[in-house]
Amino acid sequence: MKSLGGEGKAGHKPDKIRRILVIRAGALGDTLLMLPLIRALRQAFPEAYLEVMGYVERLQLVVGESYAHHISSIECRGLEAFFVKDAPLPADLVRFFGSFDLILSYKQDPEGLWTENLRKTGATLVYNFNPFPSQENPIHVVRYLLNTLKKLDLNVETVHLSGHLEDITGEQIPDLYYPRIQPPPWAQEEAHLFWKENRLPMEGEYPVLAVHPGSGSLKKVWPPERFARVCLEASKYYQSHILLISGPADKENVQKVLELSQGIHPVLVENKSLWLLAAILERCRIYLGNDSGVTHLAAAVGIPVIALFGPSNPKIWRPLGKKVKILQAERKTTSIDLTVPSAENLSGGLESLPVTTVMEALDAMILEPTP
Repeated sequence: MKSLGGEGKAGHKPDKIRRILVIRAGALGDTLLMLPLIRALRQAFPEAYLEVMGYVERLQLVVGESYAHHISSIECRGLEAFFVKDAPLPADLVRFFGSFDLILSYKQDPEGLWTENLRKTGATLVYNFNPFPSQENPIHVVRYLLNTLKKLDLNVETVHLSGHLEDITGEQIPDLYYPRIQPPPWAQEEAHLFWKENRLPMEGEYPVLAVHPGSGSLKKVWPPERFARVCLEASKYYQSHILLISGPADKENVQKVLELSQGIHPVLVENKSLWLLAAILERCRIYLGNDSGVTHLAAAVGIPVIALFGPSNPKIWRPLGKKVKILQAERKTTSIDLTVPSAENLSGGLESLPVTTVMEALDAMILEPTP
């Protein structure tokens, strides 16, 4: 029976792993794409306590029966000392990190100072991995993260996992490892009230199209006038109701879409909590958006998704789901820096993606019978 890596080190037996810490400070999409890793760890170490450290607002999505027991903030005071050679380490953080039998960290650490200082705390096993797959051999980030488990110096048998990590070798990722979330009852109830207050159609009536015209990078944004055109055409041909998703960084693009589609009165979904936004998206018939965290959120609740990719590489970053359609604009390679995600290495291109291509994809998904 194959293991996750090696024969293991003396004294480092899987049944001795009682406390696990995963460290990943990423954006919303990064957080959601980490879910299969957390689930695999819970299945491999079913008796262990598992905590995730990162940005707390996003990490609320990783707490659950199949995921983390607890989350903690990476923005805690004193953590900067862990990036300095021979720096005195805060006693409270030494106790915190030192209480874990296994620490899996996903941070860029070119000089190894972060990893070295984590090991000084007395944690039994500490591993640090680059948070991004190599651009020389691009694979999807979910598969990359799962593959890091194979490198542990532990004799962890994959029989403990539902499915086999050694099978995560091809381009296809088994459905089992798709990021999935279930909004809690309170969020579903608030989403129901939101639906009623905005007089949105119930299931089986006219389709509700969720549209998110923003992203964390302007390079990843399809022109807002084209989003407005899709909204107008969807309203005309399918009698669709439009939900326009807006976050703190999306205001300008969302305002342009609103101005250009005033005749159909889109419903604005603005600055909602992540769980409430997930619950609202869960009720929609279909979602359209750029390469963004919200697009990954829509895929994670299981609704049909059309994701528009320009500069970033969908082979690495695409949202995962049976109902996800990727539309890729032309990409032009500029200078390559292997230390950063591909989005920073490729010039725009989303302006080359026509409205007709998006409408064809939307037409196919809306007219497809629902299960």
